[in-house]
Amino acid sequence: MSKTSTTTANSAGKLYFLNPERIAFQAVLDLFNRAMRHESNLYLSGASIHTDIGTELGDHAAKSWSNCEAALDTLLMMPNLSKLLRVTAQNLQRLLPEHITEDFDYQRCFKAFADKSKTLRKSDHGLADQMMDTALIYHVHEANVKLSKLQRVTVTD
Repeated sequence: MSKTSTTTANSAGKLYFLNPERIAFQAVLDLFNRAMRHESNLYLSGASIHTDIGTELGDHAAKSWSNCEAALDTLLMMPNLSKLLRVTAQNLQRLLPEHITEDFDYQRCFKAFADKSKTLRKSDHGLADQMMDTALIYHVHEANVKLSKLQRVTVTD
């Protein structure tokens, strides 16, 4: 007689693949990564927006940011979205180009999401990873902003 092990299923909220809100949130994170990569490519190229390559790179970045906004709007319309993901999505909206301000405190946001990731690590590893990814988005976005400021100084000199 073979021994069979019985596994108890987690609640549907904890199973990543059964949670459409988590999947949608991951899509938002992926889109933010793509948008920041496109924006970084524009800045690193040093190309003026008035050149063909600058226009093309700028278009890619603008479309990527537009996709982020649409994905965030869709996520925020989900009725069963957890409070944590709702607040996180609302905070990510503040990184969209039309909402970003000069005095934005990236480090405070990075720390808040990194700390949240640490507290979730034992109870929900998948959500903890998503919170750390969110923290890293703030870190990379801050680097892109600094890079864009450097490029503006270089181009205008």
